Amino acid sequence: MAKELAYVEDQFQQDYLVGSLSVADFTLYPLLALVQRLHERLPQLGTGALLWPKLTAFMLRMEQLPYF
Repeated sequence: MAKELAYVEDQFQQDYLVGSLSVADFTLYPLLALVQRLHERLPQLGTGALLWPKLTAFMLRMEQLPYF
């Protein structure tokens, strides 16, 4: 999981995964939310460390959408 999330982190060059808000973002967000939830429920797994700065910022942007 760490390798895949590192790859996704590196893909962010703008606010959203492929530039403007798209279905890719709505697909990615729930997966990241699951990683965050795992960290909250089972912090001993260390999944919180997998949410690097760009991924965390992306999640915050998604959560600010009016229809979130």
